[in-house]
Amino acid sequence: MLLIQKSKKVLQNNWFVVLLLLPLAFININNKHDWGDDFAQYILQAKHIVGTLPEMPVVCLSDYGPAVKGPLFSLLLTPTLLFEKREIILSKVIVSVGLILSCFWLFRFLKPMAGFFPALLAALVMGYNFIIVSTKNQVLPDTLFMALMMYGLYYVSLKNSRAKTSYVGLISLGLILLKPVGVIFPIMLLIISTIDQQNRTYLWQFTLTLIITVLVSFFIPYLWFDIGLSSNDLSWYSIKTFDGLEPTIMLKHLTMYWESILLFFDNAIPFYINNIGKLITGAFFIGGFFLAIFHKQKFAIILLLYLSILILYPYDGDPFRMLAISFPLVVVTIIYCCIKITTFLSLKKNILLLPILIYYILGNIPNLIDSAKGVRNSFGPYAIESIEMLNIMQTHTIQSDIIKCEKPWAIAYYSGRVTTPYLPKSSISEFTNICISNWTIVNIGSKINPNDDEVPGKMVFHNQRFELYSNEIE
Repeated sequence: MLLIQKSKKVLQNNWFVVLLLLPLAFININNKHDWGDDFAQYILQAKHIVGTLPEMPVVCLSDYGPAVKGPLFSLLLTPTLLFEKREIILSKVIVSVGLILSCFWLFRFLKPMAGFFPALLAALVMGYNFIIVSTKNQVLPDTLFMALMMYGLYYVSLKNSRAKTSYVGLISLGLILLKPVGVIFPIMLLIISTIDQQNRTYLWQFTLTLIITVLVSFFIPYLWFDIGLSSNDLSWYSIKTFDGLEPTIMLKHLTMYWESILLFFDNAIPFYINNIGKLITGAFFIGGFFLAIFHKQKFAIILLLYLSILILYPYDGDPFRMLAISFPLVVVTIIYCCIKITTFLSLKKNILLLPILIYYILGNIPNLIDSAKGVRNSFGPYAIESIEMLNIMQTHTIQSDIIKCEKPWAIAYYSGRVTTPYLPKSSISEFTNICISNWTIVNIGSKINPNDDEVPGKMVFHNQRFELYSNEIE
């Protein structure tokens, strides 16, 4: 009997949870990256923070993106720069730690609501989800954002009223400096303090917190990077969102993100069972979402704010990347619905929770194996065509040249040259700031190619993937 009690105590120890999540630290850890541009911006910003890069190498960004993005993430990447040419693999270690912490704080948040084993299984569902594991293969602040968000939700759920007001400002500021959408956290607290009678005494504190954190998040990039206040990520994305408001885009995004949420639960099982499973999952998610909103749950208000931003923001890229940071909240919402159903039917929670969570875990395994192997488009900066193009470009160009290209941050990172975005004519207006470039790189088969915009000068080099043009007038 004593042995059983000791075994149960060990199982319910936090370290046991971390032990089950530890394999995540070794999945997709490599020193390579795809052609995504954001990772290069974060690393170049880190170099600028430590002083090894006096000036940022991308000029005339215009509508391409903010001049500074996620400065806190770049600050956290600075130790990786001590190891030359190993910053990508070490950055992925930091990303992995972020994912483990995300799952751990999801577990801690769910444990009082669902119990130990459902909370543990939910952490495994999230951490080992095949889409989340694929996302972990990129140097992005998403996992650290999820970790801080779940910690913040756990923290403000504590019964101690002092905990709700003494520390929340730093959590809010950290979220905004990781990703500008982190502003939804203090907004959520402000909404809760407005609509919930029990939290109304904190209204002025949360109002002040929102104002201070937004102001500080504006000034920190200005001080670190010497940019205009309108060039940071919070202001840039806000302007972009409100300028791009269109009913057709919103309707398209509503459908796209709904389908994508269900694909997180896509299992490698017979087709009809998989579809039934996703249908039930969708029903649990919708039911749990509206129930949680009705009961003024903090996690549901954050999820509502975030999904609303996704629907409004004019984005046509990978929906999974945008949804990744909301996935722990989706899992919480489904569990919340299951608990409400079992409570209504006077059943034990585990009767419904455990089979559903185990179904998600087992059905996910084949897709997880593919994601862990790094099964993806093999074309990237380390492909033969890419290396060939970069070598030719470095041979023909000098430090003062400006290179126009589709991935300006990545090209600047790999080549050490100054770059500027290559924008099609359809996106250029009278307000667009355009730099005169000496060279142009065209990625064959991309959305931006010579058919969209005239490429001046003569072709110096080409292969199956790239064309390099000299824009110099002879």
